Amino acid sequence: MMPSKFSKHTLMTSEQIKIIASLLSQSYVSSSQRHKILSLAAKEMGGDFKQMEARINKLESRIYGTNDSSPTSSRLNHTAASNSPANSTKYDNPKETHSFLMSYNQDSVLRHTCHEIGSEELRQINQDIIKTKKYCYTTHRKQITQAWTNLKETRAPKRLKAMIDAYLTGDDKWSSDKIELSWGNQTLMEWCNEHPGVPPNANRALLQTTNTPQLLLPKAFTWGGNPVQSFTDLVLNFKNRLHIRNESSLAALLTTRNNKILQEEKIDVALVPGFGKKIEIFTHVDQLLNGYKTILGYYKEQWKAEHQDKKMPVINVSIKENSDKVFLYIQQQGTVYRKTIHSTVNRPRGSDYMGLIQRNLNGNCDLKVKALFADNNKYEIEIWTPKSNCARNAGKAPYKLIEGDVTPEVTHILEFPKS
Repeated sequence: MMPSKFSKHTLMTSEQIKIIASLLSQSYVSSSQRHKILSLAAKEMGGDFKQMEARINKLESRIYGTNDSSPTSSRLNHTAASNSPANSTKYDNPKETHSFLMSYNQDSVLRHTCHEIGSEELRQINQDIIKTKKYCYTTHRKQITQAWTNLKETRAPKRLKAMIDAYLTGDDKWSSDKIELSWGNQTLMEWCNEHPGVPPNANRALLQTTNTPQLLLPKAFTWGGNPVQSFTDLVLNFKNRLHIRNESSLAALLTTRNNKILQEEKIDVALVPGFGKKIEIFTHVDQLLNGYKTILGYYKEQWKAEHQDKKMPVINVSIKENSDKVFLYIQQQGTVYRKTIHSTVNRPRGSDYMGLIQRNLNGNCDLKVKALFADNNKYEIEIWTPKSNCARNAGKAPYKLIEGDVTPEVTHILEFPKS
């Protein structure tokens, strides 16, 4: 008799784990079905559910890396208990992320790793940083490594530091696009040896002046609607993944993402007229965009469950700012929140919300939900904020009643610090 593919009391191979992860990634697999699949697999291998889930999650983190839109964690159902030890994620303050990235951007050494270099910048590097008459990549890289080592001591989310570390050292692929080329990559070192005196992220004018060819990527790609073909493009792309600003506006990034989501997920999303293009945010942009897609997926799943084949209304996205914060509103009208206000307040973060928070939002922004509930009252609930994480709240979400407004809606509000 042939042994079962997942025989009891045998160690499951990575290939077998991949088969299960692939099955769980299918869009039609609900959260309850995922639980059943993991339970059956755990039973077959003679282990337990938590061990199996941990192995799957570990594999997913290796497969998806900093691309935090792992398919098996992209759906929100708000059904699991939120106060269990498994959901005791430490709150990372977005203010620390903002401060950390601003420090990186303003550091006299590190800032040159996220900007293109012209003749004036090259003079500054030679004179003030590496202190040589002619540019030397080896010396420059040592200064970059030392500056990064110092900044890493500052508090910031581990995943953010890991991405920057891979970009600067070349020890691993970085970003959601699994990019190999970096400041520590062998290809870059060889290019610098062949073109002494020229930094690898030289701008077009400096390349023309020195009669130097661009360092081209092995494989070009497009990000945010912009082509990335050379190392100089890649350096600017790295900055765009950490700093939303006029040159890489949130409106442009979301428009590109919305077009892709419309094609792939059939979700119609519209930026409201007057969506600000000059908003500035320091954040982990890859994670933000993946979290945005996850929230849209939640709306789609809930609409299909409640309305079946009825056409889903357009989801509206708007943005506001004051002196302290930027607020991104992702709103679906014509629907109500399917949990009671008391259930939501007492257990605000189900397993899927925790997946969204852990993979995408924690350290990047705070999360609130404004919605009309079945009692015909509208509330704003703090799902993931400093207040909702205070020990005195014991896991309960602070909330407030919004009087005089009974328009059916569910709106996710992402709050970003400005300082």
